[in-house]
Amino acid sequence: MPSIPQIKEEMSRYVDLEKYHKHERKHPFYEEMLADILFEIKKRLKKDKIIRILELGAGTGIVTLELAKLPFVKITAVEIDTHCYELLKKNLSECKNVDVIQGDVVNFQASKLSDIVVSVFSHDHIQYNRQYELARNINKNLRLHGIYIMGNELIPKFKSEPERKKSLKLYHNFIIEKALQEGHKEVAEIEKKALYSGLHKIGDFKFHEKILEEGMENAGFKVIKKNKIGPKNEKVGGVFVYVFEKT
Repeated sequence: MPSIPQIKEEMSRYVDLEKYHKHERKHPFYEEMLADILFEIKKRLKKDKIIRILELGAGTGIVTLELAKLPFVKITAVEIDTHCYELLKKNLSECKNVDVIQGDVVNFQASKLSDIVVSVFSHDHIQYNRQYELARNINKNLRLHGIYIMGNELIPKFKSEPERKKSLKLYHNFIIEKALQEGHKEVAEIEKKALYSGLHKIGDFKFHEKILEEGMENAGFKVIKKNKIGPKNEKVGGVFVYVFEKT
């Protein structure tokens, strides 16, 4: 008798996935972040070589759909949440250069080393005590001098739990207000749920720049690019694009 697949839930516990997929690209600075990530990948493409891309925490496929449009790429998209995974398969069903896999990005091992690993807003969904394990696993999946391109939200520096909550509120409330100003109330609602999730450590584990950079360095990476997409002049954290090289 075949076993019944275990349903794993992460983002689907606190976010309406259909609304997320429809509206997330309206998140402040998202389009600029995505454009920068695609720029970094495109300049590394070669006509005479297939580039292997591993996307970690692919969610519903917002970024994956853009990656799939690139020439000379073979993509493996990994997502742990069962409901996200089902939507991911549906949304990528016509993309012949993408393999969709349900798995835990902290210990997933691809059959072949990747040239590029990509993640967007994925670190936030990894518990704090598993962040270094994730960084080491990214290293294991990359060829020597391969790159890890990360788009992520980072909050202001904190040293204690009360400070962490204060930093979360500062960042999310800025994003919520900006989304409302731009007429994207659906994004604001998603951010409110993400803030609640982060405050109660349900599934949103944002950190600050120093934690990220030290963790990646300790896992065998060096920063070759750091770009704060926005906000430029606000001390509330922001949306960043990092490029790390495996050394």
